[in-house]
Amino acid sequence: MAIVCVLILIAASLLPKEDIKKIKNVEHPFGMSPMYPVKDYDPKLTSFALNVIPIMKAAEDYKTEKKAFAKSLEELRPYLEKQNLKSEYMDSLFKYRGYSYFSKDTYYCISIRLGQDPSLEYTSNDKTWRFCPGDGSQDKEVKLKINPN
Repeated sequence: MAIVCVLILIAASLLPKEDIKKIKNVEHPFGMSPMYPVKDYDPKLTSFALNVIPIMKAAEDYKTEKKAFAKSLEELRPYLEKQNLKSEYMDSLFKYRGYSYFSKDTYYCISIRLGQDPSLEYTSNDKTWRFCPGDGSQDKEVKLKINPN
């Protein structure tokens, strides 16, 4: 990690000053940083959270039909396929494993990988979103405006 940061600094020092001024919103080299400044109604986290609406809908449709939550994302596949989602989205769920899903008797949880360590998690029983840094520091509950209906 330190080597990557040093290489980025060296590369930046070789750029002309006018090019450095153009660089904005540089991301952590492995995705979102665990130190991301989380705030309620954060537009970046909201954009990630919007991607789980099809999973939320599939989980609720499954529960309506089977009277229990699916135990895995794989069990939700037919309910996701009914939504006519783009193949890129389905690949991100099943091929690249950017999302994870698990359930207990009365709720389900969806997690989105945001980088090497951090994730954004939704829990259905209390309808909460949490930013989980993944570096040992405290998770932070965050309010997001997401309407799965």
